[in-house]
Amino acid sequence: QLRQWLRHKAENFEKSSNLYRAELDTSPQTQATTRQVIHQSKKGMLTLLYRAKDPETNHAIVLKRYLYKMQLSVV
Repeated sequence: QLRQWLRHKAENFEKSSNLYRAELDTSPQTQATTRQVIHQSKKGMLTLLYRAKDPETNHAIVLKRYLYKMQLSVV
């Protein structure tokens, strides 16, 4: 739903990013997957793909920052 609302418009990006992070924070499944991705990324490079035309306004950027923040809190 967030991706449909965003429609890759820069003026919607901040709000949709906040909503996306909130969704990531509240999903137990996402938390488990996040820990798994962080664990796997320690073994090698992690590549995030995105379909948006704008390399600065897409959810891969938000996910990258989120994973980095979570990596700092995962022991």
